[in-house]
Amino acid sequence: MRYLVAKDRKRRVLFAKSEMKQTVFKILRKNKLFAEKNKTLITKIKKYYRNSPRDQFYSRIRARCVVSGKSGWIFTRLKVSGMQLREMYGKGYFYGFKNSSW
Repeated sequence: MRYLVAKDRKRRVLFAKSEMKQTVFKILRKNKLFAEKNKTLITKIKKYYRNSPRDQFYSRIRARCVVSGKSGWIFTRLKVSGMQLREMYGKGYFYGFKNSSW
C-alpha cells in the first residue's frame, strides 16, 4: 500500500511542475487563429506531448485516503476512506455524529 501512495505522490509532484505549461499548450491548441499562423509551434507542442512521461498528466492521479492509502470509497473533502471515516465517527473526532444502533 505504501508504494502506491508514494507512486501517487510522485505523479502529483510531476503534474504540479508541468500544470502551467500544459494549460498554456491547451489554450494555444484550441485557438484556431493562432494554430493557423504558427504551425511549427503546434508541431513542437505535439512533439512535447509525445515525448513527455505519462505520469505528469492529471488523469493518472488517483484519489487515495490520507490515513490508510486505500483508493476506493474516498470522501474528497476530507480525503479519507469510508472505513476510516466510520472509525473516526465512532471515536468522536467529528462533532454531530454518533454511533447508531437499534
